[in-house]
Amino acid sequence: MKIIKTFVISLGVASTLMLVVNSCTTKVDVSPSKVSFKSDVLPIIAGNCQFSSCHGTEDYARIQLIDYKTVAKHCTANNPQGSSLYQSMTGKGAQQMPPDPYADLSQESLKTVYDWINQGALNN
Repeated sequence: MKIIKTFVISLGVASTLMLVVNSCTTKVDVSPSKVSFKSDVLPIIAGNCQFSSCHGTEDYARIQLIDYKTVAKHCTANNPQGSSLYQSMTGKGAQQMPPDPYADLSQESLKTVYDWINQGALNN
């Protein structure tokens, strides 16, 4: 009986040590998932920037944000803080967009745009 008890305790200790050692060597991917311009970013811009003809296709829209080409002009790939698009969305370094009385973009939307620019602002 004593041998079985010692074996069970040893097995428990060995299992715990293996878990600890394995957790120290296992790499966990914490990088953001790939963000797509077409399916992730463009819907944010269409829903928050193109309303009331602010940045839509009308001739009087000073800055158009209607497709990849027109949006990418306002982005510095791999540098969200250096991108006028992101600066405007956050109000840091540029006029806050969308302006009052419209609601600010959600933190989730801002993170999506941030990650997209940080991942190279790709046309994907």
